[in-house]
Amino acid sequence: MVKLLVLILGLVSFQVSAVGISIVSDLDDTLKITNVSDLSEAVRNALFSKKAFKGMPDLIQEMSHYSNSTYILTASPKVLNSRVTKFLDFNKISYQDLYMRSLLGQSDKKAYKLAVVRKVLTLSDDNLVLIGDDVEIDHEVYTQIRAENPDRVTAIYIHKVKNKKLPVKVKGFFTAYDIARMEYQAGRMSLLQALTIGKNILLTKDFSDVIPDFSYCPKSDEDFESTRLSALTLLTNQINGRIQKFCSK
Repeated sequence: MVKLLVLILGLVSFQVSAVGISIVSDLDDTLKITNVSDLSEAVRNALFSKKAFKGMPDLIQEMSHYSNSTYILTASPKVLNSRVTKFLDFNKISYQDLYMRSLLGQSDKKAYKLAVVRKVLTLSDDNLVLIGDDVEIDHEVYTQIRAENPDRVTAIYIHKVKNKKLPVKVKGFFTAYDIARMEYQAGRMSLLQALTIGKNILLTKDFSDVIPDFSYCPKSDEDFESTRLSALTLLTNQINGRIQKFCSK
């Protein structure tokens, strides 16, 4: 009887641990400073820039410690594959697969991204953490995916570049630390990991690497979501204060 109980408990434990997390992240204006809304800037940055938003490569690295796979999903054309892989390698962003768009037969960006995320869902039993931005259609794609698979989407994080109003349960972020704080509050990221990412943001010398000039710049407390008291409260207030000071110049 005891052996049977141990076996059952072992199987239950295995089933719980077998359900993991994978990350799907957009590239431009999510990880990489691109300025998609400005065509000339977007082309220049796509071809010649390797600049990432401060803290985002570190965030992906820290999340990789408790996630199984990271998938990079971009609507950039496949002809830019070498440029994108150089950016990812330069910023030490590890990934399982990189999905890029074929201009032949994949002209509809939303349909393309929906198809890719649906494919990722078939690759394993993992639940997904979806990361994107509000410049184009990431929030629309991700909310549709969650509507289709409500039990498979753990979190949706959207970079507030345009500061668009986001759907319910979609969490906006201004910096990598915002995601780190929410991942800590969700019990996935450790306190030390979140503190490390936050400290790097707070001590950034050139804050335009955090919030570039084309991105919405929050200037008041109302721009920031209220958060419950935690071990990160002091750091959160310091970072939000630094952001407001920078944006008020």
